[in-house]
Amino acid sequence: MAARSKSATGPFVSKMEGTSGKHAVILEKNTKWIAPGHNSVVLDAVGQDWMVYHAIDPANRNGGRVMLIDKIIYQDGWPSIGNGTPSVDSMQAPDKR
Repeated sequence: MAARSKSATGPFVSKMEGTSGKHAVILEKNTKWIAPGHNSVVLDAVGQDWMVYHAIDPANRNGGRVMLIDKIIYQDGWPSIGNGTPSVDSMQAPDKR
């Protein structure tokens, strides 16, 4: 979920409130990955933000959590991840120049 504030102590406005959207969630499960979460944001060498997080492959639930990474896109200052779910295809790695 995403929320933002002008102060670290709030008050906070959720993405739902700030965009009149249906919810504040920016990353939900899909058919390939379930339970995405415990994320961190990293900045690559050219200034692109990426979300690094884990998820579970429902076809291999005993395989543990898999580390994933997706590009963060900002629209009107609000973060989003692709179509709102983890990527299912390989993509180019972050720039490390």
